[in-house]
Amino acid sequence: MTILGPVQTSTDNLCFLNAVLSVCVFDFHNHANRCLQSMIGRKMLELQLRRIGVFAAEETISSHTNLDEKYKILWANHGDDVSIQYSGTPALKGDFVRYGKRTVQGILNDFYNALGRYYFNNFSDGTKQDAIDLLQGHYIVSVSRDMTPPSQKGGLEAVAHFPAAFCLVSLGLFFTILSLSQARYDLRHLFFSALWATISIGIAAVVKANGRIFCNRPRLHKPRR
Repeated sequence: MTILGPVQTSTDNLCFLNAVLSVCVFDFHNHANRCLQSMIGRKMLELQLRRIGVFAAEETISSHTNLDEKYKILWANHGDDVSIQYSGTPALKGDFVRYGKRTVQGILNDFYNALGRYYFNNFSDGTKQDAIDLLQGHYIVSVSRDMTPPSQKGGLEAVAHFPAAFCLVSLGLFFTILSLSQARYDLRHLFFSALWATISIGIAAVVKANGRIFCNRPRLHKPRR
């Protein structure tokens, strides 16, 4: 993000730029940067409104309740949109930007968004990164038949899918508990409960031992280390 700083007005009422403040766009979803940029943007907007005669010398956005509220909502919504493109979820601490304080609903939203970011980062962002690499030219598609397609999946990697593994483990635990509840009527259910528990533990162990394979990683472009 680039914010235009103080301007000088010539005799012909033309404005000239004499300062620029640059901030990393991809950090905009971070709550600390978001609050800081909101403050800087507010000061610059007030300065520009004074320059064109809309505001008096000591007038601020805060002195207009309706404008102040709309500015906060606009800034917070913009931050959410940028964050969704980058991280898959709205920005954190959006309640502080909108209302100037933390709220219970805002804390709960941050908790859900943090869980969502963890999931997206590990299990869905690899495909998104491949798309970005294609658009930016980091990976060039070749029509040559002599070239082997990149990152061909094989073995466990060909069938590794974390959501499916999670469902199987959960299903195994459910049947384990169900079999144990029926064991007092028929001892054969003890065998089935042990079987289901073994299957669940086995799948969980495979996922833990091969965690990187179950993650959704970029497959086209391998950045240099």
